[in-house]
Amino acid sequence: MTGPPLHSDSSTLSRSEQRKIGTWLPLVVLGAGLLVTLILWRQERGIAFQNLQDDFNFQSRLDIEQIKHHLEAQEQLLRGVQGLFNALEQVGRSEFHAYLSPLKLESAYPGLQGISYASIVPAAHKKTHIATTRKQGFPDYTIHPAGERDSYTPVIYLEPFSGRNVRVLGYDTFTEPVRRAAMEKARDTGEATLSEKVTLRQENSQSAQTGLLMFMPVYRHGLPRNTTSERRTAINGWVAGSFRMDDLIAGIFRERTQSMRISIHDGETPSEENLLYASPLTLSPASSPFSLQKTTSINIAGRTWAITIRPPAGFGTGSGADKPQLVASGGIVLSLLLALFTWQMTTSRSRALETARSMNRELIESETRYRQMFDGNTSITYLVDPDDGRIIDANEAAAAFWGYSLDELRTMRITDINIASLEVLQNMWKSITSHGNYINEWRHKLKSGEIRCVEIFGGPLSFQNKTLLFFITHDITERKQAEQALAVKQQQLEELNASLEERVSRAVDELRRKDKILIQQNRQAAMGEMINNIAHQWRQPLNSLGLVIQNTRYEYDAGLLTPDQMALDMKLGMELIQFMSQTIDDFRTFFREDKEIKRFSIAESISRAITLLEGSLMSHGISITTEQEEDLLIDGYPNEYAQALLNLLINARDALLEQEVEHPEIKLRFSREEDYAVVSIADNAGGIPVDFIEQIFDPYFTTKKQEKGTGIGLYMSKMIIEKHMGGSLKVTNLEGGAEFRIKNRLPAEV
Repeated sequence: MTGPPLHSDSSTLSRSEQRKIGTWLPLVVLGAGLLVTLILWRQERGIAFQNLQDDFNFQSRLDIEQIKHHLEAQEQLLRGVQGLFNALEQVGRSEFHAYLSPLKLESAYPGLQGISYASIVPAAHKKTHIATTRKQGFPDYTIHPAGERDSYTPVIYLEPFSGRNVRVLGYDTFTEPVRRAAMEKARDTGEATLSEKVTLRQENSQSAQTGLLMFMPVYRHGLPRNTTSERRTAINGWVAGSFRMDDLIAGIFRERTQSMRISIHDGETPSEENLLYASPLTLSPASSPFSLQKTTSINIAGRTWAITIRPPAGFGTGSGADKPQLVASGGIVLSLLLALFTWQMTTSRSRALETARSMNRELIESETRYRQMFDGNTSITYLVDPDDGRIIDANEAAAAFWGYSLDELRTMRITDINIASLEVLQNMWKSITSHGNYINEWRHKLKSGEIRCVEIFGGPLSFQNKTLLFFITHDITERKQAEQALAVKQQQLEELNASLEERVSRAVDELRRKDKILIQQNRQAAMGEMINNIAHQWRQPLNSLGLVIQNTRYEYDAGLLTPDQMALDMKLGMELIQFMSQTIDDFRTFFREDKEIKRFSIAESISRAITLLEGSLMSHGISITTEQEEDLLIDGYPNEYAQALLNLLINARDALLEQEVEHPEIKLRFSREEDYAVVSIADNAGGIPVDFIEQIFDPYFTTKKQEKGTGIGLYMSKMIIEKHMGGSLKVTNLEGGAEFRIKNRLPAEV
């Protein structure tokens, strides 16, 4: 019995069989190649997508944390202002300005339009409140919108008080439903409350942005506030911060704003009605082949925001996002080639042998390309056997990071690197094997002994009928350190805010005490000067009064004193006495302390100062001339301003007397320079020595003899003009003498 030969030559096949084999076998090879290509493409696409997703998630978390941190800083600022009201029994406009002005709100808190304080005014006190505010230098002040209500909540303080912020003064915030809802919630909870979107009072129709307000309640001193009812009874007003959303986002992200694709909605569910902000590129198509988007909800001051972020233009470029396309293209081309080679093998023995050799070369090259792709990956990449934790393979990036050679790694277990227990790692391996992709943070120990924080992305990989675990690892040590540093800074900020009230109170008390001491010293130093000026002012009217009395006696003795003559002498005597009484009133009023900022005439202040010193100047032969372009009004303290002028005039007089100038004169000129009122006082006493001109305004510095000067006058003048009234006082030497220039900003409506 003979059987078929073990090997049969293809020549024994019929032509029809050869044609059939030549038809379907290449198609089978092509289908198998495309199937393998599809599997590899899906795998590479998943890895590329995961890498992009991880990078995008990390950047998105940083962006959201920036927004949250910025708004929390605004809340801490409001708590600081609330602490000012809690620390002081009465907070006036000057204390409010003195606290907020050094903080440089516009540069330090981008997007913040201003910090305001709205106080509750009962209807019975409305007229008194308006009258008092107008006397403080706001003659057009009123509460708006108009109407009769049981109580009013006008904005009475606002910083910075300039530009569009001026429109808010007097606005009754409780009349608008959105603002009122946020204010009531802040009052009842005692916490900072963010409003829904509003149109700010500062806006105009041409450039209006979406606005927000954050309210912080201020309660009356000494009243309990443990329950909602008690807090409603104790409420005294609200501190509020106003924001413009476009400016807020631009201030947080700066130059990145133009390339971002971010939208912010009020509430947990985004909708067109509750949109707060949308960047210009929000609706533009994504350049990445993957559709990435992250929507996260954050809670700020009792309000929830939904923040949606999409990748910016160019995101993922150069990060391997195009690798799946390369795998697909290469796989399709290789499948077509294999099909062609198969067709050739089925049609020709020689060509089949050549095709086999060519395919062998292609397979070797394919394995080489795989090895190059694995080794050339810049991310830390390695394969692990889940049965025993052995490291099957790793790339150069892994070897460089861990500090081992590739040969060493291929003999090690992952438990030699990951410091977690074997039991924990085995549970993780089982989870990946059964559920697929995995992401988590671990700690790796390098060969040097250093511990680094890493983020691991893992997934199963089938190889030669065995499941291996494929891992990509990123070093996140610096990111974790940054997060810890941020947490420490946040804790330090909270501790600083906790002690802020006490420190503010002590600083304010100390500044007040020093100011009072300096002002008192200046007034005491000027008191002797004023007594001397009174003597000069009274000398002439006293002489005239003596002549009137002598003349009356003479007329009486001569029998010439008629009733009409007696009435004339009495009238003249009373006029002289009234002049002397008015002189006393002028000097007494000069030393009266200003309590509130007022709008006053510069010409009147100059006239008062000259009147008080006129007698002394005349007695020493000093001429004074005044040049005036127009009368100007400024906001400030009129008595203190007049005192500063008097100090400068006395300084000029003393310099002229000390230098014994032959024709002593003082020239006083005031005029408008753009938006400023400028007053200059010049003399012809030869000027100030160059060595002393930088020290002339220092406290207790004087060039006069010890018995003739205290060094307080010029220092107090500079403090009054610059610290109390926000102006400037400078001195320069001109030809023949010195010139002092006082410069104050004019009110907006002047």
